[in-house]
Amino acid sequence: RYVERGGTLIVTGTWRPPVQWQAWRGSIKDEPVISKEDEAVTEPAPKPTPNSRPQAELPVFYIGFGSVFVTESIDPKEISVNQWNQMKERLTVKRLGPEEHATLATINQEFRVVEQFGVPVRGLFALMLLFVIVIGPVNLLWLAKKKRKIWMLWTIPAISLLTCLIVAGYSLFGEGWNATARTEALTILDETAHRATTIGWTGFYSPITPSDGLHFGYDTEVIPQLPSSWDYQRRFSERTLDWTNDQHLTAGWVTARVPAFFKLRKTEARRERLNIRQTRNDVTLVNGLGAEIEKLWWADANGILYSAENISAGAQAQLQATQMKASGTASSLREAYTGNWLENFQAFGNKPQTVLMPNSYLAVLKGAPFVEEGLKNVKTRSERNLVYGVGGER
Repeated sequence: RYVERGGTLIVTGTWRPPVQWQAWRGSIKDEPVISKEDEAVTEPAPKPTPNSRPQAELPVFYIGFGSVFVTESIDPKEISVNQWNQMKERLTVKRLGPEEHATLATINQEFRVVEQFGVPVRGLFALMLLFVIVIGPVNLLWLAKKKRKIWMLWTIPAISLLTCLIVAGYSLFGEGWNATARTEALTILDETAHRATTIGWTGFYSPITPSDGLHFGYDTEVIPQLPSSWDYQRRFSERTLDWTNDQHLTAGWVTARVPAFFKLRKTEARRERLNIRQTRNDVTLVNGLGAEIEKLWWADANGILYSAENISAGAQAQLQATQMKASGTASSLREAYTGNWLENFQAFGNKPQTVLMPNSYLAVLKGAPFVEEGLKNVKTRSERNLVYGVGGER
């Protein structure tokens, strides 16, 4: 589970991965680690001398979002400095945590939950200006014309009350009281081991502060995405957690008119699967993923991609052969984890052939069955869950 969630493990000696992951094997060669700053200025590798022997390649298995280095029969003394440096880099390449964003607006720009948020300053300023004019000159002139200046004792409170009601109504009915939520996730579904590993983003926006807070399972790692320009201890209200029945983010996490963003990571036991049957004439499937499939690509043992669209949960469909062929590498999922998640999710859906390997599939779901809803009673919910399936008998 540690490796599946993005961890890196080094095993000295011989070790065989689970059957469904044995094809996801790579190697670490005796090559120097090149940083991004050095990519533009690279020197050719030195040519081996006549007496030098080739350096042994270090096996690495990519399991889930993580990787396992195995020395096998290689003596640790034969592992070169470059190989050790590459392992060190991969051990520290990705720490899951909040990304650097200056403001909430920049986070919302990258992961849009609501079009606009904040206090409508211009509208309130115009309303206050109108209030001052009406309660002052207009009210006085009208009372003077009526010769009833004593009425100021009730006209001023009445105008003030009416203005307060207009401001409250504008705030309440301008956006309503229904919350908005969005989820983007990528799930690796290991059908053989019946495990699902999910990473993704989720965000919430509510015109009024929700009374019940957010709910997640115990296995879900929730990482708040906060703007770096804010001081967490001084400018944020207190936040409370309750672990009695689940992971309950009770108070302070979602406040009125302030979007809240989280990154998620979880591993859990799941029984969902795609039942794919291939014969000489056709390829059929039964959607057992628990949500409607918007788009599906499946690579057979020869790497030929088949596709289908709009398959309801539990329905059967026939796949059509495409001109594409799977060209993904063993490190595709690891690279997706260590890069920008949202950009990589988009790339997976746009070019599935670049990430799929033989006997695997990629499904784009209309919904997020592998991620908790978080906030209940949400009227507008946008969910997109990519499922990368491995293992299983066909």
